[in-house]
Amino acid sequence: MESWVVDWIKEQRSLGVKCLEIKQRGTKYYVYHSTTHWDKNIKKAIKTSKYLGRLDRERGMVESHENQESQRSEAQSTDVRNVTEYGNSILLQESLKDLKPLLIGAFPGNWEEVYALSKLRVTGNVPLKRAESAWEKYYNIESINPNLKPKNLSKMLHEVGTNRDGLE
Repeated sequence: MESWVVDWIKEQRSLGVKCLEIKQRGTKYYVYHSTTHWDKNIKKAIKTSKYLGRLDRERGMVESHENQESQRSEAQSTDVRNVTEYGNSILLQESLKDLKPLLIGAFPGNWEEVYALSKLRVTGNVPLKRAESAWEKYYNIESINPNLKPKNLSKMLHEVGTNRDGLE
């Protein structure tokens, strides 16, 4: 192994970085994070290595694309909404603004669930078991809080379906 590689490893160890392994393939050097874990079935230690990147004389370690992508995805906010979810929500709110008072009058106990389910079903055929997760991704412009658990929706749809006059 070349002296600059040995110097790089010593520098990393002085910084407190552990478990680094350098593998040489031809004239190139590759950096791995290597550890072991005990396998109870075969009763011996098993080596586990994860590729970190390539070692370059001028630049030091060049991280792999996989590591860079995982760091980018961790940095992105989970609260960012898709533009289409916001646009669909605004469009449906405007389209259904006349329906909302009718639902409140006919089904005062269940209007939020009926309203939310109708908005979800317009954008696509969402099964009842996925309605709650689909609603969480949806931009809730009206700040309603419907109970979209599958058992509740099934019971509610049965009640609404049998209540043909819209009376409770």
